[in-house]
Amino acid sequence: MIDAQGQRVAGVDVPPSGVGGMPTSAWLPGQQAAVPLPLSLPPDLPAGEYEVILGLYDADSGERLPVSGNFDLASTAMRAIRVTTLTYP
Repeated sequence: MIDAQGQRVAGVDVPPSGVGGMPTSAWLPGQQAAVPLPLSLPPDLPAGEYEVILGLYDADSGERLPVSGNFDLASTAMRAIRVTTLTYP
């Protein structure tokens, strides 16, 4: 989750496993999965609008993978898609 300045304020980094436990190499184009992830917000998080973003990393290098397709990009540099915008609290 990022603030209006693009700074990370909360996040969860876990291996993707929402498609029947299959590795990403077995995923099919257009396949969808819902993966509930708990997101702990800092107790001093100021009220405001925040973006929930999603990105995938290369397991070996740790580098964020590029985004391809027709997605709402959070930013090209971040290599992440915008999932939703929320207002806190």
